[in-house]
Amino acid sequence: MLLLLLMIIILMMVVVVVMVMMMMVVVVMMMMEEDDDDDDDDDDDDDDDGGGDDDDVYINVHVTMF
Repeated sequence: MLLLLLMIIILMMVVVVVMVMMMMVVVVMMMMEEDDDDDDDDDDDDDDDGGGDDDDVYINVHVTMF
């Protein structure tokens, strides 16, 4: 019984660590995409709305990943 409890606890810890790592990766990707979009927006004012749409698409893609 103790072995089963220890295994369950270890598995839960591993799952939590993996989820945190995935969230960190998503946050880094979002930051990189926002920086790129900001640079594009500075270059072309007409593409501001397009940049916003791209952000929504990226967010939807990341959500579907999970």
